[in-house]
Amino acid sequence: GQGDGTLRKYVIDGEGARQSMAWSSERAIKNHGTQLTLLLKALALVKVGGRVVYSTCSLNPIENEAVVAGALTWAGLCGWARVVDVAHELPGLKRSPGLTSWKVVDRQDDSKVYTSFDQVLPSRKDLERLSARQQATEGQEQQQSDAQEQHGSDALEQGDLTETEAQVRRGLAATMFAPHPNGTSSQAQHRAVASDHPHQDPDQDRDYLNLTRALRILPHLQNTGGFFVAVIEKTDVMPFDMPTFLDAAPSKSESQEQRKRKRKSVESWRKIGGGGADDQGG
Repeated sequence: GQGDGTLRKYVIDGEGARQSMAWSSERAIKNHGTQLTLLLKALALVKVGGRVVYSTCSLNPIENEAVVAGALTWAGLCGWARVVDVAHELPGLKRSPGLTSWKVVDRQDDSKVYTSFDQVLPSRKDLERLSARQQATEGQEQQQSDAQEQHGSDALEQGDLTETEAQVRRGLAATMFAPHPNGTSSQAQHRAVASDHPHQDPDQDRDYLNLTRALRILPHLQNTGGFFVAVIEKTDVMPFDMPTFLDAAPSKSESQEQRKRKRKSVESWRKIGGGGADDQGG
């Protein structure tokens, strides 16, 4: 894999041929939607009482803790799955706990850094998309109303996630940001908090999803690659249908992506003093 946790193990030649050094925050942002979809699918397939091990070779929280939190609180509902405490497993393994807060970089201006989705102001395209979605929703509501009058309430399908699909602004999804108890008003969320922390106020408990139970295996702790591991147990049936994640990343052709990765790889190599004889002379 090309996760940022394993970059230190890659060898790059003098011509910058390896692409592994071309790290950017954009990679995590593009991976987030796919990873969240895969985790939700795995949790949908496993039986109640079963466990899913979510692991990456990345240290970026957008690919790790954000994915776990996004799955556990999808549609504003939680309490149906939990992060398991596996501290007693592999006692000789040096690790750090999962994060409960992190920052997200703006995709157009890397000098802008956000700590919450509320700080991300919508772009003009975001507003246009929102307006179009609202018009479509109004049309669907009218159709449902007509169907209800004609066939009765049984004609309305349950579990429609149209209004609870991931919010996206400036190409950043709300699920990429650190969760907070004040972020949703779901009663199910507060019940889940109370079950794990009966003596704590949910609004004061930053780690109400127990993200610190996840494992961060850092390269410098015992001369390994960098990895993230979270063991998630399904404690109840999913309270929603399997959603289709709204991918925040714009589509690009494969050739464009390859050229971009190669260019950034060479640039990264030059920054750390690498390059062949031609680079030194030119």
